[in-house]
Amino acid sequence: MIKQIHLPGSILTAILMFVMALSLTAQTTPDSLLNILSKSSGETRFKTLKALGKFYKHADPVKSLEYATEERKQARALKDRSLEADALNDMAIPMLMMQQNKQAILLLRESTAMYDSLKDEGGMAKVTNNLGIAWSQIGSYENSLTCYSQALRWYTKNKDLTNQARVYMSLGLVYEQLKKFDQALDAHHKALGIFTSENNERMMADAGLNLGLAYKSTGNFTDAEYYIKKSLDFYQKQQIAFGMAVASNNLAQLYKAKGDLKKSFEWYDKSLILIRKVRNTWAEASVYLDLADIHYQQANWNAALSNLTAAENLNSPENDPGLQSQIFHLLSRVYDTIHQDRLALDYFKRYTTLKDTLSSAEKTKVIEELNIRFETEKKVAENELLRADIKVRKLRQWMLTAFALAALLTIIILARIFISKRKQLIIKKNEAEQDALAAQEGLAKMTQELTSKVLHMAGAAEKKALFAEKLAALVPFINEEGLPVLQSLADEFNNPVDDHLWEEFAKYFEKMHPSFLAKLILNFPDLTPNDRKICAMIRINLSTKEIALMLNRSVRTIESAKYQIKKKLNLRDDQNLTPFLISM
Repeated sequence: MIKQIHLPGSILTAILMFVMALSLTAQTTPDSLLNILSKSSGETRFKTLKALGKFYKHADPVKSLEYATEERKQARALKDRSLEADALNDMAIPMLMMQQNKQAILLLRESTAMYDSLKDEGGMAKVTNNLGIAWSQIGSYENSLTCYSQALRWYTKNKDLTNQARVYMSLGLVYEQLKKFDQALDAHHKALGIFTSENNERMMADAGLNLGLAYKSTGNFTDAEYYIKKSLDFYQKQQIAFGMAVASNNLAQLYKAKGDLKKSFEWYDKSLILIRKVRNTWAEASVYLDLADIHYQQANWNAALSNLTAAENLNSPENDPGLQSQIFHLLSRVYDTIHQDRLALDYFKRYTTLKDTLSSAEKTKVIEELNIRFETEKKVAENELLRADIKVRKLRQWMLTAFALAALLTIIILARIFISKRKQLIIKKNEAEQDALAAQEGLAKMTQELTSKVLHMAGAAEKKALFAEKLAALVPFINEEGLPVLQSLADEFNNPVDDHLWEEFAKYFEKMHPSFLAKLILNFPDLTPNDRKICAMIRINLSTKEIALMLNRSVRTIESAKYQIKKKLNLRDDQNLTPFLISM
């Protein structure tokens, strides 16, 4: 993919790049292909039609399009969407060569949509790259960049270096059109680097020439000269006449821009010889126009007129109106300078007429581009609506199935949860009943033990009290010496229940009523230790008499203590102490 010889025909330049990027050397003659076609069927027929389309692609785009159209019919007969997508791409290429941009872009978009539906990233990359070329050809560079970037991502992902480099070349050319020269140079360097690593001298020549011309656009003539000459060496080594002609012509233009007119003339002479070999009259006319411009600047009027006449004879308005308008314009200026006013006016009229035609054509081109964008966007919208409708239908079916499965699954899950929960509840109920039974048995046992202890303690206290009374009855009969001993025994038996008996009682009580005493201490800190003992005994339903016996106090003393306890517990006179303590 290389740039064309300097001239205003940017569309033709794009076509040339496109042709060189897609060109394949014919390996089979048309006669042998036609012979195979007459006897083939199925996929073999498709491949033969494809080969014929490629064979005629450059020489006869119309015939190439005919074979590509037959390709599509054969693909449809085979019901193979992949082959049909490939055929659509083959149909678009000759259309681009014939400037049928709108139809070509629509075909490429249709091909892309097919490859997308097939999840064929390789096919999508190929067609998207061609779509980038198509957008570039009509001057829609932003769309072109988008396409190239998409193709590059796939080629990079799949490590396809050769196609990566080709896309980098295309990107570089688009960046130049957008005046983004830093990005253009970076893209061209990447392309050249890849082709150099692959030792592909043919593509190194094209990439080097593009890089040189990019440097020329930035005003860096030193690097531009280096890369264009390097490119020329590769073309000469491979004897590629067209490449040699392009490189020589661009060197001539480079030296002209630098002001070295002697070298410029030398390289124009070399390029003319090469251009005549490839029989490109349009390029030859462009060279003569450049030479005429140099002679005009040097005031060599006759030489300028001679070169302009040669350019006019080689080119015609039908061939390239843009080039022809430049020829007419320079002729008008030369004749005006040498005071041949009639000829100057005549050529100026021709120039303005052609310019108006070009302006109208440019407007038509803009309108065509807008129509293409509208049609492609319309097609995209239609495809998206179709895909959305298909997705909605599939989604609806999926949702119905999903809902049915979800309902069934929910019922199964709920049933399993219910059964599991029911089993757990039964197990917990049984465990709770067993725990309650064990607790009741334990409580009954502890109650029995505590009651036994209390009765024992009460009985012991009562015996002590009776014994103390008997001792007291002996006092009148004891002499003075025995009286202190008797009094000491009476005092010992009059002591309250000893700590040992209380601790044993408290241990059993705590097992039956854990935290009761702790709550009393926390909630009613004014209660004395003796108060707490009385409260504990009330909690197990001991009578006032039993409490009095246990504590070796009178019933009246215990009644008085209970009254004081009620006050400390903030109870009213009509409130019973026993239910309150049991509720704690």
